[in-house]
Amino acid sequence: MGKKSRRVRGAGATPASKPKYVQVNTLVAWMDGDTKKQTLGLDMARGKTIRDVKVKLEASTGVPVARQALTRQDKLLGGEIEVPDHVTVDEYIESGANKEPFIMREREKKRAGRQLPMHDVPPPKPLSAYELFTTAIRAQTSRAAVKYDAATLAAQFEAMPDAFKIRWHDGATKEQALYACHRRICSMSGELLVGQFFRDAREGGRGLGRVLSILEMNPELDVDALAYHVVFDDMKLGGETLSLRELRWRICGDARAARRAAKRSYVVADAENWRTRHEDMSRDEREIPRMSSVAGGRPISPADMDRLNEATASIRQELEITYPDVRKAFQEYSNMIILPRFRAAGLLGALKAIENWPRFRPYWHRVRRRVCAHCFKRADLSEPRYLVCSGCGEARYCSEACQRAHWAEHQKKCPAGRHVLYTFH
Repeated sequence: MGKKSRRVRGAGATPASKPKYVQVNTLVAWMDGDTKKQTLGLDMARGKTIRDVKVKLEASTGVPVARQALTRQDKLLGGEIEVPDHVTVDEYIESGANKEPFIMREREKKRAGRQLPMHDVPPPKPLSAYELFTTAIRAQTSRAAVKYDAATLAAQFEAMPDAFKIRWHDGATKEQALYACHRRICSMSGELLVGQFFRDAREGGRGLGRVLSILEMNPELDVDALAYHVVFDDMKLGGETLSLRELRWRICGDARAARRAAKRSYVVADAENWRTRHEDMSRDEREIPRMSSVAGGRPISPADMDRLNEATASIRQELEITYPDVRKAFQEYSNMIILPRFRAAGLLGALKAIENWPRFRPYWHRVRRRVCAHCFKRADLSEPRYLVCSGCGEARYCSEACQRAHWAEHQKKCPAGRHVLYTFH
């Protein structure tokens, strides 16, 4: 008898291995409140993230990725937990969480309307103690013929006793605090700005100031429908009412951008509501203006009107001893240039128009033919001529739309009445 071969137990068997899944079926329940709109099944490869799941859902449902919120049920605390985009689907496969489907909900749409453009221009960097010292020295010697070089100023600052350097170091500390405040302001709007300190960093600016209150001019909160009243340490010129754009550009020291922002008209409402978070308003109550609404323009305070009257006082005194036609010309210039500029560009725009009166005075009879009677737009000499009323020869319009809008008012003044033809002159 031959020997029986001894079989070793398990010699030819392969070890049992854990099954390896290449793809899994991911279930997503598309919910609208408590109503299930649709259940979607997606084949997601291992290594894919929740972001990839959202991309596939966008192709299936049409809901943009930015508006998708994928959540899962929280078994411990109840409710739903939003799943981050960077998490991979592997974690939920291994943990068994894939037994419960993901829940997709649509985020609310953002309110449409005019949005403030991104303000990515930082305010000026804070000055160090040495830079404050050199700035002060150069300001003192600017009127003299003495010129300091960098080496001389550095040696002078180093030789200064520590007791005298304290004021410059304190100033540098304030610069740092003010810079941090400016960075906050560039990301704020509305009531958050009330009480914030800032500095008008334009060349020849008004220095340190504070946002005293806001004027809400629209029931719906919109950054373009808010006006901010600010006061300054030097109140010789009084407070000012600024838009958010103009305030930020003043902080950043860009005078040109601030002038462009000042030309924007505020959206005027019938009822103004000054609001503030300050409890102690005793010393600044007199600075809160009583605003008057001007249709199609920005709010005007009595303080602005007083400054405008002061600027035109000298011109009115000269006109008292001149010929009537000159007085009539300035009255037309005020109605067609100064006041429209006041409504559209604020006090600074009106003061600039007053400064230009001596230059326009000899040629006003020609310039007035280039001013629209409705929108007061002034055309350049190189542009086409305006439409003129053939009945009175006075009213001119830059477009037919302005002519139609101003037609009812002009009928009351035009001697030709309804029988008026508009021609080019």
